[in-house]
Amino acid sequence: MADKVDILIAAIGATPERAQQVAFSQPYAAVELGVYGAADMPVAETPDQLAGTSIAVAKGTTLDLWLTDNAPEAKLIRFEDVASTLSAYMAGQAQSFAENSAIVAEAAKDNPDVEMERKFLIRQSPAHIAIKQGEPDFLRWIDTFLFSNRLNGKLPALQEKWFNVKQDNLPRI
Repeated sequence: MADKVDILIAAIGATPERAQQVAFSQPYAAVELGVYGAADMPVAETPDQLAGTSIAVAKGTTLDLWLTDNAPEAKLIRFEDVASTLSAYMAGQAQSFAENSAIVAEAAKDNPDVEMERKFLIRQSPAHIAIKQGEPDFLRWIDTFLFSNRLNGKLPALQEKWFNVKQDNLPRI
């Protein structure tokens, strides 16, 4: 927005509000947003099955907002950032935590003795590239680059390596 970069590749989610300011590519990857906990925590199939569960979450995030709206009986414990949220879960301050699968995969790798199993899937969260509005040729090139690397298998391989999630059919804009 400040004309300091030409392209933003930061796993940004496309929303109608953001699309008023930037142009989004087709998705290049996706993470899964969910609630994670220890092996003995029951798996929830619906948001109301999270009732009474203490969930650590970074305040103001998509996860916080979704859980507030859809699982009002869950006991949300809000923290300033992801690091504090993870630390609180690992210290036993909450039964579970809400995060995206890429961050959970890294946290699990760094803390192999801590159980972090997905207990509730909120949704898939596609990642897009953002550029300034008004550059359709550049956006078309980015989408062609993504298309080509999806077909040759490079994007799906990187998705699985870094996000620990198989790249199935990503939604299209």
